[in-house]
Amino acid sequence: ITKHLADASPRGNMVFSPLSIYAAVALLAPGAREDTLDEILRLLGVRSRDELEDLISRVAADALKDQSGSGGPSVAFACGVWNDKARPLKTAYRETLVGTYKAKSRAVDFRGNAGKAAQQINAWVARVTGNLITAVVSPKSFCPATDVVLFC
Repeated sequence: ITKHLADASPRGNMVFSPLSIYAAVALLAPGAREDTLDEILRLLGVRSRDELEDLISRVAADALKDQSGSGGPSVAFACGVWNDKARPLKTAYRETLVGTYKAKSRAVDFRGNAGKAAQQINAWVARVTGNLITAVVSPKSFCPATDVVLFC
């Protein structure tokens, strides 16, 4: 991944989070079945969906806790799942994302108003990162086939 990202922007600075990549892939697991689920679990190094959910719950509750109030590190980590309003997420999937994975879940209009969808996503990213990151998508980030966008 590092080489691919560096090759894409050889003269620019690069920052990426392996934890964010892990978390984004983990967000796929609650909605996956059979071979796809097996492949995701193998990639993430866990044996079952339950083991993955337990790991994610512990990391979200402990390792990513903001400890700045007690002199520790200030931590901001957020995951978001944005679906097109014409393609609602299944209730059980949404509940797992929000409850177990602590992800934000919102429906937007990728197809009918890509500009507003990009604005909503970018506003959320700016808010959860304390304006350290102000934009991650543009209206051109979405195509007519865009149903879901994951951010971590």
